[in-house]
Amino acid sequence: MLILITSTAIFLTIFYYYWTKNYNHWENKGVPCMDRNFPFGSIKRLLLMQTNLVNFLNEAYTKYTFAKAVGFYALRQPMLIVKDLDLIKDVLVKDFNVFADNGFVTYESVDALIGLNSFTLRGAAWKPNRAVQSPAHRISKIKLMVPLMAKTAQNFVEFVSQQTEEICVNVVSRFYTIDTVASCAFGVNNDSFFDKNSQFLKNTLGQLFSDSNAGALSAFFAPWFSLIFRTRIIQKRAEDFFLYLADELLSQRKRSTTPGNDLVQHLLFLQEKSAKEGTPLLKPIEIAAQLMTFYLDGTETASIALSFILFEIAAHEDIQKQLRDEIMSAGESLEEFNFEKLWSLEYLNMVITESLRAHPPIPLLSRICLEDYTMNGVKIEKGTKVFIPVFAIHNDPDIYPCPYQFKPERFSKVNRASQNNYSYLPFGEGPRICVGFKFALTEIKMAVVALLLNFKLTLSSRHSTKRIIPDDRSSFVYTSKDDLYIRFHKYNK
Repeated sequence: MLILITSTAIFLTIFYYYWTKNYNHWENKGVPCMDRNFPFGSIKRLLLMQTNLVNFLNEAYTKYTFAKAVGFYALRQPMLIVKDLDLIKDVLVKDFNVFADNGFVTYESVDALIGLNSFTLRGAAWKPNRAVQSPAHRISKIKLMVPLMAKTAQNFVEFVSQQTEEICVNVVSRFYTIDTVASCAFGVNNDSFFDKNSQFLKNTLGQLFSDSNAGALSAFFAPWFSLIFRTRIIQKRAEDFFLYLADELLSQRKRSTTPGNDLVQHLLFLQEKSAKEGTPLLKPIEIAAQLMTFYLDGTETASIALSFILFEIAAHEDIQKQLRDEIMSAGESLEEFNFEKLWSLEYLNMVITESLRAHPPIPLLSRICLEDYTMNGVKIEKGTKVFIPVFAIHNDPDIYPCPYQFKPERFSKVNRASQNNYSYLPFGEGPRICVGFKFALTEIKMAVVALLLNFKLTLSSRHSTKRIIPDDRSSFVYTSKDDLYIRFHKYNK
């Protein structure tokens, strides 16, 4: 018994030393550091779901006001939060090759669709994967998609016109973005507004992501956890749907005599080109992942952004009036708004930009240091994860005075010219900037124009404040705690 007790004590002592030996890593380098305790490091409240990652990063950002970077420990691993805008530029652009890999680590063997997403792919794989997606997001392609967006936006208007009660914009914004992506990227005429049995609605609305935060937290802080416990971010049902969709769409397109102008046509072209050249074909799961990538870019974050924009427009009558005046001066019917006209609406751009500042759907960025690197005189070891607290930067009063006031004039051409580009990062920056951001912004602009041509927006009486309260349960995507409800009042024409 004595031998057992002694052996256990020795083992625990060695384990404790191994686990905590890094706990002075940042202090030894002169970098301010978040508190830590065994065995959680600095992320105890995160792991116990007492806070989320956005709030955690925001607390570090505001606590160490004058620091350029703040250290913390995830279990036993030293990690770094970069605050200084010049250092952020180094990470995202200037020294991109050192920080090319995303810190959100997933594995194809566990969660194939997210593991093969260009957002998460690491090493040499991310660039060719992104190259497959990029042609579908070219301006020339998006211009040809605008009529399809207008058709879906008109369905949005017709649906709203038939409602007599206040409307949950979280839901209808999702309907709109689902149908827009279905038609623009997949060539599918989906009708989420009027057909509740549509295939995209049944298989993706509330069915994409796992209900647990375990997958997201392990991707950031302990990727090995997902390998051991097989924790997923994308539900298996959604994976099966996109595999079925990929096979079905490519088969239909092969039989069609009319080529499309979308992602599916591009994927078919790549398959046929590979067959002729004798190079490896894209695997079915890789094709499904490409469809999922476009879908996520064009629906999930875009619908969240659109719901926030509509809320802010409804909450600020003066802003809504100025915005509608601009829209009406450009055209009185939706058919008049092509790509160029949508993007020429300066005040619309200011309103959308301000909403993305206040409510960035992706409120943080993360990168992995791929080699030993010196940052501001401090050695950052290979393998260290670096976090960029986008939400905290966007709401820093030293960068944006009165950050909780909704002020589109922050982003007038005059004011924007004097701003640091790295103080505004809703889509990231550098070579790994969100590939679908121009498509997403175009579909958002189309929806806002369509609605303001036809309706005056007011907040539901159920909202006691004009501020959006973020959901503390979400660790990666910025969402509202409560659903957002708006009343749409039809204009008499």
